Amino acid sequence: MREGNSFSSLCGAIEEALVVVDERGSIVCANEEAERILAREGRTLVGTPLRVLFWGDEPESVDVLLQRGARGKSTASLCFGVPGERASEADVVVWPLRDSGATKIAVLVHDLTGRSAERERMLRELESQRAMLGENSREAALRASELETALETRHRFYASMSHELRTPVNAIVGYSELLLDGIYGELDPAQARILRRSLRAAGHLQELVNDLLDLARIEEGRLDLRAEEVDAGELVEELLDSVRPLADERSLELRHERESDTPRIVSDPRRIRKIVLHLLTNAIKYGGDGPITIRSAGAQSPEGGVSIEVSDQGAGIAPEQLERIFGEFVRERSDGEGTGLGLSIARGLSRALGGTLDAESTPGEGSTFRLTLPRSLNESATDVELTLPLRTVQRHTRGRQQSQLDSNSRSG
Repeated sequence: MREGNSFSSLCGAIEEALVVVDERGSIVCANEEAERILAREGRTLVGTPLRVLFWGDEPESVDVLLQRGARGKSTASLCFGVPGERASEADVVVWPLRDSGATKIAVLVHDLTGRSAERERMLRELESQRAMLGENSREAALRASELETALETRHRFYASMSHELRTPVNAIVGYSELLLDGIYGELDPAQARILRRSLRAAGHLQELVNDLLDLARIEEGRLDLRAEEVDAGELVEELLDSVRPLADERSLELRHERESDTPRIVSDPRRIRKIVLHLLTNAIKYGGDGPITIRSAGAQSPEGGVSIEVSDQGAGIAPEQLERIFGEFVRERSDGEGTGLGLSIARGLSRALGGTLDAESTPGEGSTFRLTLPRSLNESATDVELTLPLRTVQRHTRGRQQSQLDSNSRSG
């Protein structure tokens, strides 16, 4: 697209959220759907930096996507809303616009929240059915067995179909991108517009396939872990940058106490980020008015490793509830939003990394959540798929550890 009229026509032709940002990453134009799903507290989107509205696995995800979008079409999976409260997932497509010589970037947002809401509804219905069967213990046990069989069948179906669908879907996406890049000849505007719609649909399907595969691995207890050298202190600093806008909205101070002798470890930084991000957003939501303190230090154990603590000064948690909050579908507060799966998933990820996630709390004084991770992923993580970069392995293992990591790398 080269002219503003083309953008206006596109706004009227699609039902997706569509905005345009300038070279600084600030929104200069937005359609009605974008205002509906992205605007916060009735504010207009115009003038809002895109990085305030979206975030990804990496703190710089939005900036990197816009940099790629200034050069050509690019896509990414991002989240929008309020982290930990009303967050939604989206497929985001960006491409450059030329307007009087200045480069602006169009941003198309495909909201995936509806899919997640439907899955949550199905999970709630399943729990409701199980509760109703409690009146007759024998019948309940029989029905529960039938449900477990169905869940196991679903798991096998997800795993099988995800692998079978991934190859053709990837081919559809790949060839569509080649066509749009003009590899097989120039397309007229109508053809390109239709192909972009097809590509977005294929990209959505690709994301669903990946989600099914991840779900199957989580249910089976086999996560795809990529071991790298991790500096826990730097990782925490990056995450603090991403959640600081949320803390600022609540006038909360974030403090990072980083010990100078905090060791580097070999682990999966993606999974660590997910765990710590949940702990931070939870502390911001329930941490009261006091400051939130994050401590990164060496683990107090003979084996070494690192410890990351997130402490708040909120209402605290009763002693009898400290283990219960790590269960599935348990909310820290009865009026909280979400499915109540966050802490359960965080603890599951910590165990997959060979570590632990525990909580300490004093009612009326606050809570501390402590993530402890081993020096090397292979030392205690079991039943996981490992993909280990060779250079990291060579720097951090010797002798028997080297052989074990190499074996895991071949099997993962």
